[in-house]
Amino acid sequence: GHFANDMSLTAREMSLILSWTDGGAPSGVLLVDEDKQPVFVPSLNSWELGNPDQILPVADKITVASNSPFRVERFEIANGLKQPRWLRALQLNPSDRRVVRYAAIYETKSGRWLGTWTPSNQVSAQPAGAAVQLPAGGNLTMEIGYRGNPEGEFPGAGELGLYFLEKPPAQTATAIELTPAATSVAAGKKGERVRSEMTIKTAANASALWPRLGPGATSVEITALRPDGTVEPMLWLNSYRTEWPTSYILKEPVALPAGTRLVMTAYYDNATQAAVQVRPALHITALPPSRPPATLEP
Repeated sequence: GHFANDMSLTAREMSLILSWTDGGAPSGVLLVDEDKQPVFVPSLNSWELGNPDQILPVADKITVASNSPFRVERFEIANGLKQPRWLRALQLNPSDRRVVRYAAIYETKSGRWLGTWTPSNQVSAQPAGAAVQLPAGGNLTMEIGYRGNPEGEFPGAGELGLYFLEKPPAQTATAIELTPAATSVAAGKKGERVRSEMTIKTAANASALWPRLGPGATSVEITALRPDGTVEPMLWLNSYRTEWPTSYILKEPVALPAGTRLVMTAYYDNATQAAVQVRPALHITALPPSRPPATLEP
């Protein structure tokens, strides 16, 4: 697919990194490229969209030991809202990024995916002019992946910043959820194929994808099969890394007419001595097709 948050490096960026490492990888300096132009170095602890409208403390009791293997913690937090609000963006601000691999945020009651945090894509924003409504007094479910850092023990805490619209949005973002039943992968099995699909009953324009595959996943393919017979490959990852999952924001919305079949095929390796249960899931943010698609922002 073609994604607004593509992490691929340009030739200029790769050259800059190589020059920096050749120079001993010094810290605390303003980088300058080969054209003597300064390169912006963002702060590792800041709100990229300015101060949030709501700040929620996260995981204040979690610590990550230096030898801690990768693990995922899940917990609920109150959204702190006294009235319904229109969420346009969110950002996690970890206390120490050295031990956080990723985070995913869901609306607890519906299970709807609201956004993710990764070191390379810290802000999750709805498409321009769109938002999703959060209820008053509701809860959010946080899922955070941690791994120890050899420099020592660090807090796993942080803050979740929420950004709202003051008025109802031009478009209400909707959710498409593909959550099949669990499948067993036999001990020692490699390349186990797990296929899931669903038929979309209401037309929509897909704007972002969040495949949630879990341990053992090695690759995934997501395809839209439209009623007119056209096939739209939406995402193909041939080397999925469990510790570094990310969301995929489409540069242009993908039209999904009513009757479109969404097919997700994931592959798993099981290196253990016992069968394991896997349950790949796909979360899609979509816009109604009644209006021209909005320009998407990473």
